[in-house]
Amino acid sequence: EDAEEEEEEEDAEETQTEQLDIFSPIVKYIIGNKGKTIKSLEKRYRVHIITPPKSKTDCFQKLAIQQENKKADLKGAIKEIKKIIEKHRFEGRPTHFIGLPLNTTICQEQFLALVNDISNKLKSKPADEFQQTPIKFHITLGVLQLRNKEEVKQAVDIFNNLSIDQNLLNATIEDLKFDYMEAFLIPRSKKARVIFLTCDPSSHASKLIHKIRKQVTDPFIQANLMKEEEFKLHATLYNSKFGKKRTPLESTEILNAFVKGSNALDAYQFPLTEVQLLQMKSSKSGYYKKETSLSFHSSS
Repeated sequence: EDAEEEEEEEDAEETQTEQLDIFSPIVKYIIGNKGKTIKSLEKRYRVHIITPPKSKTDCFQKLAIQQENKKADLKGAIKEIKKIIEKHRFEGRPTHFIGLPLNTTICQEQFLALVNDISNKLKSKPADEFQQTPIKFHITLGVLQLRNKEEVKQAVDIFNNLSIDQNLLNATIEDLKFDYMEAFLIPRSKKARVIFLTCDPSSHASKLIHKIRKQVTDPFIQANLMKEEEFKLHATLYNSKFGKKRTPLESTEILNAFVKGSNALDAYQFPLTEVQLLQMKSSKSGYYKKETSLSFHSSS
């Protein structure tokens, strides 16, 4: 009995707990189907894994890994869990994005004129929460999911040290005209999560923005902070992905309400002043919270 008590005391002294930052949508992959993954990890590495409580919203949480005795392989367990986290790192909502603002006073006026024109033609209007606010009107170049303060700092450092061809920054974008309205449709459905404006891909402005986008986003893709995916130049009008109800949009009527050549944004030329790294959160001004930005020479 004395030997058993002594061994228990030694094990208690050896107890150590480590914590990992984890994005809430990834917790389910640590647990696995019917708990198989977490049970396998605990048995193989002789640890006890404490998962955070289930969250109703996507957020950062703490995952605790506790060694059960001196034979536990805490480092091995952490390494294996980090592999699972990395494999699914792009699960859940993005936390940041890189964008080109289109929210000058005249841009906002043109935006409202278009939205009102479309709304007047609709029998069933989208909920107000799905409509983009004029001050937030922008072109999205790419989205990021930054899991902790260290990754946010890493992203800011990458952005502040971007090396972009000066000829691109000095170029004047003269023909950015939103000629078309399209939608990101739900598979096998006419319903959409996002309805957006876009322009002729063969236009000078479109080609220029694609070149800028590639030079801005490539360093983030190489650092595994951004997923490499096909880019569609778009400026969002309606978005139900992040609303409280998340009800899909009936896209057909909205798309039919946009008539090329007769809408407010068709012939307007937008000034591009800077590219920004932004949070998916609003600031007090109503715009997105800005981490950092890079100005275009042509705006001076």
